[in-house]
Amino acid sequence: MADDKRDDGFASFSEAFSRSEASFKRFLLVGFSFGQRISNIDECNASLEAFLRKHVKEGLKVVYGGDKYVDDIVCISHAVKRLKIILERMELYSVQHKNYSNVDSFVDHSFIYGKDTEEVVFGGWNEISGPKGATAYYLGKLGYLLSGVICLGGGEIARQEVEYAVARNIPVVWIPTTPQYERNEVVTVENFLSQCEQKSRLIDISP
Repeated sequence: MADDKRDDGFASFSEAFSRSEASFKRFLLVGFSFGQRISNIDECNASLEAFLRKHVKEGLKVVYGGDKYVDDIVCISHAVKRLKIILERMELYSVQHKNYSNVDSFVDHSFIYGKDTEEVVFGGWNEISGPKGATAYYLGKLGYLLSGVICLGGGEIARQEVEYAVARNIPVVWIPTTPQYERNEVVTVENFLSQCEQKSRLIDISP
């Protein structure tokens, strides 16, 4: 069941995400979730913080797929929770399916999708069907607002999202990330970016 008390509804959610001073930056954060997890979270956090402190001078809005925070399952949720702790003037937005709608307390705004269907689609994109699941909202409908997409690794869904971002000329930030569990059958974000012909769209995170 959806946690309706934490569901802003998409109209209110998108209005809040778009409302701010022009100097605010807005990023989509994608990366390894429960399946592959992150083994080098300290290095990832340091690189992510360094990038944001260098490029964000005023306020920051971050949207992600709402992966639940669990202490001993280190994944993208650990990174977003830490950002909320260390950064001032940051708002956190989550887009998540109704079957996984237990919204963490550190999230400021949330949108629960999929209430009108029993099909479970987390996200993704291809040239024929377009964006689906959470991707249809935070990249399909709100992509025009994004300053970029930040990748903390990422498997198949994140890879499709990054491919979609590149197709839309949305800048991509790659944070070197090591999965705790390898899945050889998955075409990862790193695989895609290593072959990407549009490397000029990648933001350099070097000091």
